[in-house]
Amino acid sequence: KADEAEKAFLEYRDLARQLVRIDAANADWRLETAYASQNLGVVLLDRNRVAEALASFSEAREVLEAIAGSRPAVAFELAEAHGWIAKAHEASGDYAAAIAAQQARLGVLRAMPDAARNKQALRNGANASFELARLKLNLGDARAAHADARSSVEAVDALVAADADNLFWLSEACFNRLRLAEVELALGRREEARRILRAVRPDTARLVASDATALNWQVSLDGLLVALEAELAAADGQGAPGGQAQAYLAKVRRIESSGVELNRLQAEIVGRVELIAGDALAREEREDAAHERWSGAARRLQPLAANDNFPAITLLARARLRLGEESEARNLAARVEASKYRHPAHAGLANELARAGNGGRFLSVGR
Repeated sequence: KADEAEKAFLEYRDLARQLVRIDAANADWRLETAYASQNLGVVLLDRNRVAEALASFSEAREVLEAIAGSRPAVAFELAEAHGWIAKAHEASGDYAAAIAAQQARLGVLRAMPDAARNKQALRNGANASFELARLKLNLGDARAAHADARSSVEAVDALVAADADNLFWLSEACFNRLRLAEVELALGRREEARRILRAVRPDTARLVASDATALNWQVSLDGLLVALEAELAAADGQGAPGGQAQAYLAKVRRIESSGVELNRLQAEIVGRVELIAGDALAREEREDAAHERWSGAARRLQPLAANDNFPAITLLARARLRLGEESEARNLAARVEASKYRHPAHAGLANELARAGNGGRFLSVGR
């Protein structure tokens, strides 16, 4: 399917370019080249062809920038192009460039004449703040991330207040609160993180029950909540209960058995929960079952670690360590250490490796 999509978008882009060669002043045809390039970039990024994806997104942005002055409505597409460029930079490990692109995206949205009233602009701006919080946390700057995370929560909460029945707004609010909870946890504010997670759980349950086909809720949202609850338990000095992780993974198994293929972010979240589930089984002295979970995490994460996806590399290193592959774990950790990635997970991996050097075990899912 990915091959077919790539071929289709290449043909679409080539046709649009032919039209532009016929009439370079035709803005509609120039826009078609931007749409084709952006769609192609999404496919390439999902296939881990990051450099090609970045080139494709950049081409789209250049066209959109040239047209936006005479067509203000193109601002949304231009902001989206900046957002995809940020994703491609992040996938290459360049967090500073990703932050700059997200800030450019936010600038385009805030410059719109009706930015304060336009719900689409408000939602997209909240998402840019959400992404900035995540990127800054990846650089280890939890304090800077907190302001962006708080801003994203406040913006979407206002949209939810205006339309309580809108499940899309509700899901955005849940994701943004989970990001804030992660930042609070990084700052050592466990009670604040606990309060946020308790408030998010019923809303997440409502979303999961509403649509069995919505992978963003069934896999991403639910998985992030399970992972953060486990990490909070670890921060409290407790072993996270494995029941929720096992139930979540059983659901994922049913989804995948139906032929659904998870995207890169969803696969990373599932791998994170597989580690948690394996740790819980190990605490119960169910070593074979734990090994199976850790092995599953390693298989799932290995393709994601081919490029500079440092969150996935960090998770993979933790899985290899649990599987007794300490040398490979240290090789992976060296790649992380040489990067700018300083998310709390980086320190968690370093602590686990230090314990490995002292003959310790690796049953914590803490960061």
